Amino acid sequence: MNEYLESVDTASTINEDKPAHLCKKCGLCCTVVVPSYTLEELQEMAENNEKEAIDFLRIFVPYDSTDDIPEYGMEHFQQILETMSENENFSPENITVFHCKFINEDMTCSIYSERPDCCRRAPHTGWSLFAPTCGYQGWQFLQREKQKQKVRKLKEILYEIETIGDKNELYQGMNIDELRQHVAEKIKPYEKYGAKNW
Repeated sequence: MNEYLESVDTASTINEDKPAHLCKKCGLCCTVVVPSYTLEELQEMAENNEKEAIDFLRIFVPYDSTDDIPEYGMEHFQQILETMSENENFSPENITVFHCKFINEDMTCSIYSERPDCCRRAPHTGWSLFAPTCGYQGWQFLQREKQKQKVRKLKEILYEIETIGDKNELYQGMNIDELRQHVAEKIKPYEKYGAKNW
């Protein structure tokens, strides 16, 4: 039970579970990049010395217009727009599409051995938006299922304690209300992916 109460985050195992040979080296994840932050937010984060924002802006540059996205990247861009539009707060004018300035014409990386962490860790999670032909789609499915299982296990633990456990007993130093809050906090980041119904 302890391992589930500690964390449902799989970030520490993502890179271990991600076989490099699955990458088809299509370059789409470097050619059509839509971060969850606006350009202005990224610039502000970089000014506040946030390393990931600094690294991102060092290698990715915004397209002047979505008309500048290469034709081979348009299907991926449309897929990103469709996914983002599922969020009720989505506004197309608030997105900026970037591309890597270090990608070669043959879709290889010209700074591969010195690439920053944001590139080394990509795809970051099973919830990343993958290009339609990405070789990581099977890996993505497995990562999502692992995360769903961990969230379900947390819910099972909480349900078991709430229904048949001793409500006055402490669980890892938490009373039942604190435990309920702890589990809710662990699950919250996954609610946008439907965790409430897992």
